[in-house]
Amino acid sequence: MAQVFVGVPLVIETELIFACHAVISWYVGGDLVLQDSASYTPKPEDVGKSVSVLIVPTRPGHDGRGCEEAYRFKNVVEQLPWMPIVSPIRDDWTQHRSASERDDLRVLTYNILADLYTSRDVDQHLMYAHCDLSHLMRWRRMPMLIYEILSYEADVICLQEVDAAIYDTLLRPVLENKGYQGFYSNKASTQQEGCAMFWST
Repeated sequence: MAQVFVGVPLVIETELIFACHAVISWYVGGDLVLQDSASYTPKPEDVGKSVSVLIVPTRPGHDGRGCEEAYRFKNVVEQLPWMPIVSPIRDDWTQHRSASERDDLRVLTYNILADLYTSRDVDQHLMYAHCDLSHLMRWRRMPMLIYEILSYEADVICLQEVDAAIYDTLLRPVLENKGYQGFYSNKASTQQEGCAMFWST
């Protein structure tokens, strides 16, 4: 259901039963673009096209025929929206680092605004009256946050106001796929949000 943006990785997690591997093939506009990979990052040439995945569970002696599952993302690939405050200066703050330039420790801390606070009517009309409500929707906001978080190439990532569900279904899978391990701690309250920390392995 999330919007699909250029430069924002899509990650598929599988749970295998009676199989030892899942071959995940990625299709853009009906054409095979990547095979046997748990993630695909849409490219500028994918704009306007739909993304689909074919998942084939395999095991020794069985090639998966008859057990395939296919899915298509609801939204077509879009260009990442321009972020007027952050986009022009992000590159000045953080330059890309090669493996030999990783002597310094780069730490990112970010309050990602828990989705539960953006979905309450009182918050939408009082706290965020200045903001188009469509910009608060997690289907748009969360992929943009993934792009923002990854763009800093941080060694340690500290996030606040993280929804438990967002951690489990988005942040953990994507960041693990990009070489991070993480930990989530919920607030000691009835709210299902808290803090998450990730570190590069």
